[in-house]
Amino acid sequence: MKTSKAIGAIAGAISAFAAFAGEEWSGSNWMLRGEDGVVYRHGLSSGQTIEAKNIYISTNDCGAALAANEATITASGTAYLGYQYKTNLSSNVSLALTNTTMTVTGALSVNGVGSGSATLTLGPGSLLSASYFQSYAAISPKIYFNGGRLKVTGSSQVFNPSGYCWKKNADGSWTSNWPNPYVYVYANEGPIDITVDKDVQMARGNAGRALDLSGSKGFVKRGKGVLDWVWYPSGNNGSVLGNVTYTGDTVVKEGGIRVGDTWTYKSGADTRPLRNPMPAQSPLILEANTFLDVSSNASTWCSISGAGIVTNRSTQMRGKVILGGTVEDCELSPASVGGMVDVYKIGNGTLTVNTSRIDGETVVSNGMLKIASGSVLSAKKIVLLPETKLDTSGATLASSVVKVGSGTSTFVGTTAIDGTFTVAEGSVRCVPRGFSGKFFRLTISKNRDNTKTTQFAEFYLYDESGQIIDDGRPYARAAEGCDPSTLAEKQVSELKHHTDYPWEKVEKAFDGKIFSGSECSKFHDAYAPTADDPIVICFRMPANTPRVFGYNFVEANDDLGKRNPVTWKFEGSYDGVTWYTLDEKVNATTPSENSTTSKTVFFNDGVPYDIPGAGDPSSDEFYPFGEGAAIAVATGATLDFDSAKMKVAALALDASLGYGGKITRFTPSEQGVLSVTTDGNIESLIDTTVVLADEVAQSRNLRNWKVRVNGVFRDALILKLIGNAVKLEWRPGLILVVR
Repeated sequence: MKTSKAIGAIAGAISAFAAFAGEEWSGSNWMLRGEDGVVYRHGLSSGQTIEAKNIYISTNDCGAALAANEATITASGTAYLGYQYKTNLSSNVSLALTNTTMTVTGALSVNGVGSGSATLTLGPGSLLSASYFQSYAAISPKIYFNGGRLKVTGSSQVFNPSGYCWKKNADGSWTSNWPNPYVYVYANEGPIDITVDKDVQMARGNAGRALDLSGSKGFVKRGKGVLDWVWYPSGNNGSVLGNVTYTGDTVVKEGGIRVGDTWTYKSGADTRPLRNPMPAQSPLILEANTFLDVSSNASTWCSISGAGIVTNRSTQMRGKVILGGTVEDCELSPASVGGMVDVYKIGNGTLTVNTSRIDGETVVSNGMLKIASGSVLSAKKIVLLPETKLDTSGATLASSVVKVGSGTSTFVGTTAIDGTFTVAEGSVRCVPRGFSGKFFRLTISKNRDNTKTTQFAEFYLYDESGQIIDDGRPYARAAEGCDPSTLAEKQVSELKHHTDYPWEKVEKAFDGKIFSGSECSKFHDAYAPTADDPIVICFRMPANTPRVFGYNFVEANDDLGKRNPVTWKFEGSYDGVTWYTLDEKVNATTPSENSTTSKTVFFNDGVPYDIPGAGDPSSDEFYPFGEGAAIAVATGATLDFDSAKMKVAALALDASLGYGGKITRFTPSEQGVLSVTTDGNIESLIDTTVVLADEVAQSRNLRNWKVRVNGVFRDALILKLIGNAVKLEWRPGLILVVR
């Protein structure tokens, strides 16, 4: 029989605990048990150990509490934190570890006594190892991660909230049919930190059992095994439901995780739902040599980054990664997204992609997809749904792009795409990045706390290099509510004004000063704007202002950001009459720190809000596509280049799409290629008239283009200019007309 070394003086953080009454050995089993309604508390201090077969921190008597600091606890069998078995008693049980290693060969059962609860706290420096963690509790047990770690040595699951509690019947008999409630796991003062060296599931259990992961410190996965993030029912009577609401980073340091949303398990006659709730508010960070497996499922995150990979280890069904639903802007920047994995962009913000490869399709259903400047992305296909944007400025994209659905989408790019750009339905408007107009309008419809005051210290515009456009401020105030088209250069007007603050008028946001002496120089309108009654500011830049690529606010000096704008629309105009939407934000995250005389606090962590492009390009020639790009427009669809300054070096015609599309306002480059794809022979194209474009500048350049059919150049086919039309001739007939 092992001897406990716990007897002795209590020191440090456990000095408040009482004497060691209640400690008891039964053979090789160690028990800490209360009696007569007394909760016994036991402390282990530096160097002390417990070595036993089974450890019972309370049995079916009264509650008990064990706190260990710099101690060692070993159970070669099972450890019980409370033991719920045919008892009317109700008492709480707790175990708190700090700088302590506790190793349990079997399971750790977190139960409580009777209708009492159990609490497990993993403090700094602690490591608790067990085969798995189960619960037979009547009241929700709680596990707090306060800087400690949990290691699972078994090969089945991490948590098994599956046991039934005993319930006393009216005749005095007992039945085991009292379903236990949620097991609550908190990222309290540290992340939920779990190590698995084998492939295990997050949870298994029968109907009525549930696992809840919450807190604000995130999640850390360690160990070479795969953590299968599935709530898996072990019987045929339902699913293990649960919630995942924790915030903070989810970090995979070793091995991988497998995730997905609701799906169905089916094996023979056994069919049941499996629920895979994900922390959609958590960024996922994949460290080197780790992976996210989305086998046959959908995985929802606010962003994914790191040196690891996203993959699909299933060979039967496609997986899906969903990004952008709960955050304004997000990123996808792992090393690669391989296998049968598709990426779905949702939400109104911007998804910035900075990865080398996406093997599946990328579907943009809302907002904007931006390929990071300077990056090189090889992708299977990018699908644009209506009213979405694609920005490839400064990047290289080897991919086909397809616009589907009615409505208009926007493409912003420069020498970027090497692949086919197809407008299958609706229209695509092609614009350069940035804006060259001089009139701007800011409409604020909400501040952060709906307080009766809206303010900011300064409003800046940025050039292509990310530098603030100074333009020799300050600006002069024009008449309130004036016609924006009447603004002179370097004039600003609060078009829709509310409460007057003579010393904090709108021009203070355009004077280039954060402070004047000890006083903050800021714009301040004592009003809580709404969508129906917003604050509207209009200003005009000087004629020599460079093209604008971004904008930002500077935080004022008081109220910790409660008065900050959070919902706004920023627009630009060439004449003060026709306006283009440059950017919109809804419930944007803004600083909670005041600017001071020694520190300037910008919105968006100092990164300018991007202007993806609108309106006519600058006077310079603009190539929206790379030399390897081909443009195809289906019957009834339109590709609008927005200006004749757009230059095009390649066009493609696919017979399966029809030839009724339109390309407006572009200039053919001096040398180019027209590619025709057809399932039939060349004769099938003869006598077909096709309208490709109107408003074509320098159409005579098309005479120098080469013609390629099904990948083979055909010298016998020529583009011939006849009056203001160009036709493709191949003796003996007419195939194509370009107007």
